[in-house]
Order: sequence, then structure tokens, then C-alpha cells
Amino acid sequence: MKLELPSLVRVVGFHSSWISITTSVLLTLITISTFFSIASFLDPDLYFFERRVTYHSNEIIDITVDQRIVQIVLSSSWVLWTFLSISPRKARILTTAVVLFISILSIYLGGSFSYMIAFFALPSIGTLFVRRTSTRDLLVPDTSTLFGNYFFLALVILSVISILFSFGIAGSNFGGEFSDYSYLLANIVSWFSPVIVFLLVFSLPSKIIWDELRHRSKMVLNRFVLDPSPATLSKRSKSISLISIIVLAIVMTYVPHMQSERPVGVDTIQYADIADALLQPGTSPETVLWQLFKEYTDGDRPFAILLTLPVVSSLSPYFSTVDSIELVLPMILAPSLSMSIFFLAREITKNEVIAILSAFLTMISPQFLIGIYAGFYANWFALILAFISSTFMFMFLRTSSFRYAVLFFGTLVAVIFTHTYTYTVFALVLTIFLVASLFLRSFGRKVIAVAIIVIILSVIVDLTRSAIIGSSSGVTLNLGVAENTDAGLSQFASRWSNLVRTVQVHVGGIFGNSVFLMSLAFAGILLVSKKTNLVLASFLISFLSIGILPLFFGDRVVMTRILYNIPFQIPASIALIWMARQGYVGILASIALMAYTWAVSIRLLTNFQEI
Repeated sequence: MKLELPSLVRVVGFHSSWISITTSVLLTLITISTFFSIASFLDPDLYFFERRVTYHSNEIIDITVDQRIVQIVLSSSWVLWTFLSISPRKARILTTAVVLFISILSIYLGGSFSYMIAFFALPSIGTLFVRRTSTRDLLVPDTSTLFGNYFFLALVILSVISILFSFGIAGSNFGGEFSDYSYLLANIVSWFSPVIVFLLVFSLPSKIIWDELRHRSKMVLNRFVLDPSPATLSKRSKSISLISIIVLAIVMTYVPHMQSERPVGVDTIQYADIADALLQPGTSPETVLWQLFKEYTDGDRPFAILLTLPVVSSLSPYFSTVDSIELVLPMILAPSLSMSIFFLAREITKNEVIAILSAFLTMISPQFLIGIYAGFYANWFALILAFISSTFMFMFLRTSSFRYAVLFFGTLVAVIFTHTYTYTVFALVLTIFLVASLFLRSFGRKVIAVAIIVIILSVIVDLTRSAIIGSSSGVTLNLGVAENTDAGLSQFASRWSNLVRTVQVHVGGIFGNSVFLMSLAFAGILLVSKKTNLVLASFLISFLSIGILPLFFGDRVVMTRILYNIPFQIPASIALIWMARQGYVGILASIALMAYTWAVSIRLLTNFQEI
């Protein structure tokens, strides 16, 4: 199906009736006002990242949004929509009078009664639309036909305003003369982020239940499936797309430094100190090896440190060590991470559109945002190698070529010496996937057995490294983190609290602010048809299901290590493509969600200015 971008004339509806345009605008105002009004009534605990600090407040909505104005906009829009949308004259007058009475009463009584409008408006409008299928249709035929267009267009406008705010072109902080309502909206939605993460972790039972419902109600839910069939792009289109992604990734790494003169990454100073010590004149190679594998990293990330040294040494005449690591290193790692995701997604799906979109979404993924915020350079190096290693594994499973098995083993071993925690996660994920593939017969038994042997050999290498260096192995390190932080059955009662802290507070609350991307990822998991792409579904579910372990037996540090490695962008791109195939309104919806996710990501990247 060829996708055509909707024209502005079609989106705005210049050729539609004035009734359709007016009622659609009113319904959009009702929806947005209802959202803020109900959020104010529920008074949720919100965590927002502002100037390097995550703040907690349950009053930020009332400080930022004038509820009196919201109530007036909501009530007047509801009255006008009812008057214009009801067709029979008697029904129109009677219904409008009732709506007007409820609006005046709720505003007059104030307090909790002022929220009656918010709880009555959309349900009453929805009831009228549901009754359209009956013989007693009360609505004007053209009413609110452009609502979807205007609602998603409003999200795009809010996204643009938020980006202008982030770069200091418009707006102020919360409670100022003009606040970033787009970021406030994202923070309210992020209140549901722990639920989304919980559903992602339990994606396997969610997938089973959804497929069963779809099987039993084919007429209703059968269209909620996507067959990511193989697709290729022309060399020109692919080249332009990949070059644009690389350039944009480099630009995104510079955004945090536009408003901050101090190091952005939390671990940057530590990496700079190690690099300076290793590059001291007169340091012997034996001393460098000792420091790399024992003194500074304890054998956990020697390759990551080693890979930073050429960057620092080559730029030493022009930049300080801190600037080389802070500015230049991310410009190498960010596009490399996007490209590794591209190759992995293309190999799994055989669909270059999904692969390119996944690479594009990598720039606004938690992996990129947290990597910038925390200075997770070793994690970035390891993720790049781990995704490449996974790509070689899939290439071996499909071709049985021995060279891909060697490359799979070599890159997986490299991950051990780059970041041991990342290796542990990927070794576990790939093992689960291969065992599942053995039972599902996704590939031949012999190639699966060889792939499992490769992983076992890498574990032997890890144990050998641990014995020679005298450090802990990957599994021991992860268990040690859990033990040192009092994780385990003794903390079982505080599981939900730990999940909330992990998602909304830890590492700047970036997981919580990535709720749109993770919601799309969960939708993408449900949309993938196991019948047409069992390999993709099995791999994604294997990756997500390991989150069950830290959810029940780990604290926020362990949970973060697991969540950080999950490629949410691959299933998220599948959900966006499915939406785009639902007509021009679906295309507008996918554009709006991407714009909003980009706006929130840029806002997070510009929150590193001095306090």
C-alpha cells in the first residue's frame, strides 16, 4: 500500500461544511479541556525533570493551568457543540438547555462540583455517536467529521510550541507567564508509564490474550494485525534516509550543550580521569593493561575505555579530555547505535521501512536520552556490539554460514570486555529466544544448537576472564547489584513502588517521559502476527519478558539495566506503520505522535542548564 501524505487543504477541511469545521474544533477543545480538568481532579503525583533535577509535585497542574478558564472553555464548547450537532429542533433545544443547566450549576457550585462538566461532556457526546447506528440518530450528518484531523493537528502544534520553548524562543518555566503545556501534557500521561512498563514486561500473556480475542471476534479485531512483509527501498531513498539519520543523530548530541557549559553526562568526569591517567607520558604498555583490566575497570569495561583513548589522544591539541569525551564521543556513538538498530531490524523483519524508522526512533529512545544524561558510554559501546552480534546470529540462523557463527561469537565476546552487565542481559535474552525457537521450530535444530553452543562458549570466556583477572563474572556482578541493594523476596511488598521509582524518578525519569514510545512498542507487540513473523514476535517477547526478573527480584538499579537494553523502537515503528496504513488520518496520527515524542525528547535534552 502506497502512503501519501495528506495535503493541508484536506487536513484542515477547506471544502467541508462550516458545521463540520466548527463542531470539530469544538470537540477538539472539549477533549483537551476535559483531559486537563480530569487530571486536575485526580491530582496525580507527577515527576518532572527540570534543570538536572527530578521534582515531585501533585500541585503542578493547578499551578500551570487556570482551572476557571478551562471550565469556561469546556462548558461553552459543550453547549455550542450540542446546539450545532443535534438535528431535531425539539431535541436540540431540550438537550442544549440541559447541558447549559449542568454547566452553570457546576461553575456556580465550584469545588468538586465544578468537575461535573468534565465527567459528563465526552460520555454524553460519545453516547450520541454510538446511537448513530440505530434508527434514532439525533446528530447532524456532517458533525465533527474533521475531529481526528484537528486533534492530531493540535498535538503537532503543541509539539512545535514545546520545541520553541526548549530552545528559549518562547515560554517560561512552570507557573510563568507562558508555560510549556505540551511538556505538562506529557508528564500527566507519564503517570501511566509504570502500567505501560508492566504490560510490556508481561507482553507474552498480553499477546496470548489479544490473539485469542482477535481469533474469537474476527469481524471486529482482525484488522488490528500487521504483517511486516519484506520490503526494500531504492538505493537513493535508502542512502538519503540513512545519511539524514546520521546527521540528525550528530546534531541531537549537541543539543544539551547549547544551554550548559558544565559536563552533561554524570559519568563523564570519571571517564576523563581514567583517560588522562592512561595517557600519561612514559606509561608502559604493561601498566596500561593492568590499569585497563584490573585497577580502573576490574575487567568490566576495558574495551570501552580503550576505544575512548584514540578519540581523546587525537583531539588533545584541540579539546580537553572532558570535551573530547562529552562532545565528540557521542557524535560517534549515537549514529552508530542507530545504524546497529537498522541492521538488526532489517535482518529480523526483512523490511527496510521498519528498519529505517527504527533507526530514526533510536534518536529519541531511552537508550539515547539516558546515555546522554548519565554518560553511559560503555553501555553505548556494548549496545552497538550486542545489536551487531544479534544481527550476525540471525544471519547464521538463516544461512547456516560458519563465518556468521564466528562473527557472532567474536562480537559477543567483545561485549563481555566492553560492558559485562550488557553481556549478561543479551546472553540471557538470546538463550531464551533460541530455546523458544527450538520448540517453535523457527529454524533448523542444528543451527539453533550451534548458536546455543556459541553462547555457552562466551560464558566460558567470561568465567575464564573472571578467574584470570580475579574479578566477578557477568552473572555474579548482576546478582551482586541486587544483593547490595537489598533486592529479593524481602522487598516483594514494595515491587510497585520500586517500579514507579525506576520509571519516573531514576535516571532523570526518562523512562516515564518516553511513555509515548513505550506505548507504541506495546501496541506493536500486539499487532505483529505470529503466523506471518514468528521470529520477530519471539525475539521481542523474549527481550521484554526478562523484565519479569528485576520486577520481582530487583530494585531500580537492576530494573534500569534491563529496561535500558530493550529496543523499544522496533515494535514502536511497527505500530507507527500500522497507523499510517489506516488512511490519511492514520498518517496524521503517526506524524503527531512522532512530533510529540520528539518534542518531549528535545525538552529533556535541553534541561541541563545551570540550576
